[in-house]
Amino acid sequence: MPTTTQSKITHNEKTTTSTPGNQGSSMMVTIISICSAFLVLTFTIVAVCYRLQKYSYKRFDEEDRRPPSRLPNIAEDIHEGSELILLDAEELSLAKEECNQRITEYFQKCHFEAMSNAREMMEYKPLAKQEDSAFLFPTTIRRFLAGSRAERLFIESSDYDFIYEVGPGMVTPDFKEGQEECRFYCTPTMNIGFYYVFDSNKQKLSPATLQAKMFAQIMDPIKAGSSVFTELEKRQESQAALPTKDVNDHVLALRLNRWPTYVHECIKDQLSDEIFQSIKEKPLYLVCKSHPSSSDENKDYEWRLSFSVLEIEIAKLINDNLRRSYLMCKHLLAKTKLLRFPRKCHVKSYELKTVFMWLSRELDTFEGQEYDQVELTLSIFQRLLEHYEEKNLSNFFLPQQNILDTNKEEKMIEGRKFLKNYFSDEYHIAQLIEILGKNG
Repeated sequence: MPTTTQSKITHNEKTTTSTPGNQGSSMMVTIISICSAFLVLTFTIVAVCYRLQKYSYKRFDEEDRRPPSRLPNIAEDIHEGSELILLDAEELSLAKEECNQRITEYFQKCHFEAMSNAREMMEYKPLAKQEDSAFLFPTTIRRFLAGSRAERLFIESSDYDFIYEVGPGMVTPDFKEGQEECRFYCTPTMNIGFYYVFDSNKQKLSPATLQAKMFAQIMDPIKAGSSVFTELEKRQESQAALPTKDVNDHVLALRLNRWPTYVHECIKDQLSDEIFQSIKEKPLYLVCKSHPSSSDENKDYEWRLSFSVLEIEIAKLINDNLRRSYLMCKHLLAKTKLLRFPRKCHVKSYELKTVFMWLSRELDTFEGQEYDQVELTLSIFQRLLEHYEEKNLSNFFLPQQNILDTNKEEKMIEGRKFLKNYFSDEYHIAQLIEILGKNG
């Protein structure tokens, strides 16, 4: 009996001793089960989201550019080809009046922002001491602001375009050997508006080589990203902007010591004598940009003629009436591109600006005439669509140059569809302005 009692006592002690361990194990199992369930739920949610996102992109690709639901009224009408709910004369008049007011308010905002940056317009900023630049060649001797910011034709999303003049030497056009001495001269290529640059030893100057050499003088190493040589090698053709992480464009340019003869004649024919006299002393530049159709042998040595300084001067002469309409065109184009993401739109703002400049010349808006804002906005888009259908849009300063010939056929088709879908008539324009106004 004592043995049995002792055995029971020992057994009870073991049982009592093992109970906390069992409880701990149970709790651990419970925690592991909860964690496993949580992980399974998390992976399930991620998988579902991924599938939904993949499905939405697939659907967006399969459907012929159906806009997102952020454009509710226009989306169905444009995609299905059904008629829009037409406004009567009074309603349309009120809608256009509201649109004109919205355009005016938007222009005033941009105008105020532009004036705050006015000091940067064409402000030459020495980047090296003048006495040093005479001994260092090449070097960047000045920088100036160009593009829409300098022209006061920018919107919120517009970046800054900085041009760096490389010198102190200049490039001579229409060079005739034996008649003059020069360090650099240029000859036109088979592509109108593009040139080869030669040194005094008749060796071609490579844009990429100059970009690599000048890069360290211009860019902050932090913004440089990876090796400039690696980035330049990746490019299939020479491009104007330096390869950086900066959202703004930094462009090297060689200054011409005079205008090419045929360019001088073209510009003189385009403009009134008063305007021509005001810009004829402004410089022209060659920037690092090749034509897409150039052969592999030539594209590494091709430079494009830049009229950026002339564009700044011409933009100053455009009256506020047409300026407002153009700003609204840029705003509508930029916002609609965002709404169509991830589908890329190949219509460029420079193409829009070229149409704008041609229209300003035709309407003689330099004289201050007033036009309906919505009608002008529609006219700019319709003319751009016509040029896309004709596959031809002449450079304002060099009419023989077709600026659309750099676009591939598939990009032209995409551009035509985009312009037809969104900017085909005043009803689309009025509704688009209204919807974008509500959605920011």
